[in-house]
Amino acid sequence: MQKSISIADGTGAELLEQLNGAFETLATNFTGGTEPQLTYAGMDWMDTSGTNTVWKRRSADNTSWITMGTYDEDGFHPSNTVSSDDSTVTKKGNVFNGANQLVLLNSEGKLPTLNGSLLTNLTIPTKAATTHYLEAGSDHSKISIKGGTSIEVSTSEGTKLFQNVSDTEYSFTQLLDAGTPLPGKDYSMFLVLEDSGDLGVKFSLNTTAPEGYSISDVLRIGGFHTMCLSITSSNAPSSTHPAVGYNSGEIIPNSIWDNLHRPKCSPNGMAYCDLLDLWCDIYPQSGKDGADTSVYGGTAVHSRVWEDHANDMRLVGKRLIWDHEYSVLADGSPEKVAVKGAAQPNPDTTGGHMATNNLYMISKYFLWEMAGLRWCWLNNVSANGGSGWTNVQGLSGAKGQLYGASYALLAGGYWADSSYCGSRSRSGFNSRGTVAAAHGGRGVCEPLNARVIVA
Repeated sequence: MQKSISIADGTGAELLEQLNGAFETLATNFTGGTEPQLTYAGMDWMDTSGTNTVWKRRSADNTSWITMGTYDEDGFHPSNTVSSDDSTVTKKGNVFNGANQLVLLNSEGKLPTLNGSLLTNLTIPTKAATTHYLEAGSDHSKISIKGGTSIEVSTSEGTKLFQNVSDTEYSFTQLLDAGTPLPGKDYSMFLVLEDSGDLGVKFSLNTTAPEGYSISDVLRIGGFHTMCLSITSSNAPSSTHPAVGYNSGEIIPNSIWDNLHRPKCSPNGMAYCDLLDLWCDIYPQSGKDGADTSVYGGTAVHSRVWEDHANDMRLVGKRLIWDHEYSVLADGSPEKVAVKGAAQPNPDTTGGHMATNNLYMISKYFLWEMAGLRWCWLNNVSANGGSGWTNVQGLSGAKGQLYGASYALLAGGYWADSSYCGSRSRSGFNSRGTVAAAHGGRGVCEPLNARVIVA
């Protein structure tokens, strides 16, 4: 019922009647089919004009009615909720789709219409960011982080979020933690917590943290290898060689790796061949028995049987190269020439050698000494018939013996082969047990995330 709650002057009996009517109106929350004539901010009204009674409350500025809920035969239902008898625990009694409320999907499992005017500065992941997020920059001393990249970094101040809305370049020389870039070295790229509390970028020879930063405040997000020498149009295998214009200490573009685009093994001293979707050691083998196999200026590993080279690679997560792969990886190297001096180098180190035609022995994939320095054992082995038992590859027989003969293919040619050397030069003459100073190895590794190659 609705009666006025404004008390007019009158006799005692009249005042008593008005007071009783006002109290009854208040007790029933202004129940009625029409809204109260006199309204106040925050007052309630039980609207009975429809089939079900609707509880309404006056707005704070006393200009409108706010629906609080509805009464029906099942009881009271707060506004924007499902029926109170719904058995779904996550829905029952909750309020949905309003300010500071839960969101309820519609019958098709889709979001209701929402106001997105406050959704600004969103980072939209790009296709590139799903396969890799680091790329070569606009010059040989810069790296670009792709737009759409979002990386969380756990720090001593909590989890920080690094986001790039668009492609952004970072200077290797300006952001190096100490010194100047060195030739033929592996550098790491870090996200670091700066004094401002924001995340920044640093480069370092260290693999754990840049100089001056705590391990707990950094994240290693990638890295690369630097050029060991400067390549010009006059000393490159050709004037159009991809390495022309790269100087000592600058970034080898296809050595850039990140946590999406990298080999399964350590990326140190490796470069990527897109045609094969394969990572390859930049230098001939210079480490054995679990040591790094690709180091600039390392002492060349040779005079070992095929199995020893193969095992050296297995110990570091790599393998020897297949025949067809070698032809691709060595492409662009000087052809039909041997190493300068036509003799075993002294010192016999890896990287930076010239051929007899005074051109550097570098392939178009920035790989050194693929042809003309030392034969490289390949992964291709064969059963060559024959009879009789012999020690396996020079071993004492403790791990079994070989019946007949088994050969392994060698590639590239060596210092005494002159015009026979080249990217497709092969030798099928040697058994797997052959030991020679002219025989070495080189490792390759499959990518962590293989890419689809369309021929």
